[in-house]
Amino acid sequence: MEENPNSRLAIIKAACIIGIPILLLFAYNYSNSNFNIQFKKAFPMENGQLVALKKRNANPMTNPNALKRKKRASGLSSAEAIKRSLEVTDKTAPEIKPIYATDKLDTTGERVLLIGDSEAGGLRYPLNDYCAKNGHRFVASLEWNSSTILNYGYSNKVETLIEEYQPTFVIFVVGLNELYATDLTAREKAAQKFRDKLGEIPFLWVGPANFDEDNGINDVFKKVAGEDRFFMSKELVLPRGPDKRHPSMKGYKLWMTSIANFIQTNPIYPFKFDPPDKTNIPMKGKVMSANAAKDRGY
Repeated sequence: MEENPNSRLAIIKAACIIGIPILLLFAYNYSNSNFNIQFKKAFPMENGQLVALKKRNANPMTNPNALKRKKRASGLSSAEAIKRSLEVTDKTAPEIKPIYATDKLDTTGERVLLIGDSEAGGLRYPLNDYCAKNGHRFVASLEWNSSTILNYGYSNKVETLIEEYQPTFVIFVVGLNELYATDLTAREKAAQKFRDKLGEIPFLWVGPANFDEDNGINDVFKKVAGEDRFFMSKELVLPRGPDKRHPSMKGYKLWMTSIANFIQTNPIYPFKFDPPDKTNIPMKGKVMSANAAKDRGY
């Protein structure tokens, strides 16, 4: 049987259409010739992978718009710490040595109230160990998932908790859900409303353990709280949990050690927060949770 010339020509065309792009991609990957520079514009690659494929496998919890923003950091150390904290594991996490207070004579036990967003829920357990060690009573904790300073500033939950549990020391942890917030004037107003609710009660305002650089929310909180009563957490290198946003359990313990060290070395807090001898002590205080998606509080 005589072969059809048109059929042979169609096969050659198909082979060219499929084969030439494959050859070009292969040549681009393994050649240093000049034509690669022009080809890169159409098919950007990095470390032998198409950029588009890498983006598709990127961390879904990272805000893509944040990559376009100019990073607002207090310094290079902060940005580097955040980057490292996303890579460090429980095994590679740097140890944070606890500080023992030798010049604090106030042995009066405090009534400690912990409130905040989901990161407060993770700090609850190591905080309980510290309270038990130092004779403080951990009266209650509220983990308000997905909450921001707007929820705490405009709801009446804070007043209700203060009235019911009569704390003598409040630890407030917030900011994880507003790293990308740009309405900083409105956030500062809400932060001031929250601060006013505390009145004369001693407090420590703990900033978020950033998983990315923020747009200035930490600076807002520091301004409202005051430098002596604000703990800047974003510069800590902490191992992360599976979602890469929250610390792992070891990360929370390291974070709590850093917070305790801040209290120990801060003269405005006369009481001790020495490191515990035992961990995972049963919690006696009231444990509460809420979800701002269903209960925004105002």
